[in-house]
Amino acid sequence: MKRTTALVLLSALSLAAQPQSFQQRMGAVIDAYAHPKGSGDPGYATIAARLWRREDAGWCSRRLEQLLAAGPTGDMFWMFPVTAIAYLDRGQLSDSARRALRRAWQTYMPYRGDTENHWLLYYTCLYLMAQMWQDQGGDQWYTGKSSEENLNEARQWIESWVRLTTTRGQGEYDSPHYMGVFLLPMSYLSAWAKDPAMQKRATMMLDYLIADYAPENLDGLFIGAHSRIYDAQLLEKWAGVSSDFGWQWFGLGRPVDPPDSYLLYYLLASAYEPPEILRRIATDRSQPYTHYERKRTRNRWRFNDELHGPVYKTTYVRREYAVSSDQGGILQPIQQHSWGVTWAVPDPRGVHNTLFALNPHSSIRELQTYFVFGP
Repeated sequence: MKRTTALVLLSALSLAAQPQSFQQRMGAVIDAYAHPKGSGDPGYATIAARLWRREDAGWCSRRLEQLLAAGPTGDMFWMFPVTAIAYLDRGQLSDSARRALRRAWQTYMPYRGDTENHWLLYYTCLYLMAQMWQDQGGDQWYTGKSSEENLNEARQWIESWVRLTTTRGQGEYDSPHYMGVFLLPMSYLSAWAKDPAMQKRATMMLDYLIADYAPENLDGLFIGAHSRIYDAQLLEKWAGVSSDFGWQWFGLGRPVDPPDSYLLYYLLASAYEPPEILRRIATDRSQPYTHYERKRTRNRWRFNDELHGPVYKTTYVRREYAVSSDQGGILQPIQQHSWGVTWAVPDPRGVHNTLFALNPHSSIRELQTYFVFGP
């Protein structure tokens, strides 16, 4: 209770005030969503933030029922907000709101998606909801499977993803946007999985993912070759999810205002704070260094003997600038960025402090390699 009260008081600090401690930054993020600026209708994120703060339970129940009555949309991107709401409830929601939430998982069939981050979100949420609603038959689930079957399917996929990632590397590696979509599920499992092995595995993966980011940032700017990056952050390196997490974990740079909801949900679950060794890796640029990594390609469905090929990354970092590249070729055929230079600036907001080259290219063979549908 003392911790919650302290965070509520600290959340009065605005993001612009640049709170200095992890807990202060956390409070500012949660407050930004619990009491959003603007005149738009509050959504799931505001419900989740207020439930975390144990605030306005009646409003949270009514608003949740309104959103669910309008019809769930968004597939796995609907699953993760309502999963958080279910676990943040802790006796606050009304019985009718809980029934509406349970009914949605029976009648709405979310699409599993077609990318690594989609599947991890999907199976993490299915795992946690099957854990919450145990011993229920297939007629109570959109999958047509029992709680036990859903839990086992989700567990097996999550475990297989961890094995593949820690032996071959991520397929959607070092993405300034999608890093949040990998951190969020691990934060959920670290906080809410009842199985000690699953909980421990998720916490270890948080260290793994944060350690992947730590040596490849320049005052919070995610540098280097990226499997996927959106055009806005490609040009303005600051403007995205990675800046939010670098700021939250290590006090680096500046967050987007308000930070992306991936950071919010990460904090509402485990709020995992990296250990000192990762802070030092992320912040110490007193000596130049070269960083080597191995990742994996997106699934290759044709023309290759192995499903995943290796990706080799090299990144040179010093306090003034960083240069990074992969070995070239099509490795992740959506938003791949293979080579770039990023240099430090006092304030990166609105600044294009990067240099890269673009080589327009089209290949039916490469499309057929990575996508199962015909051209």
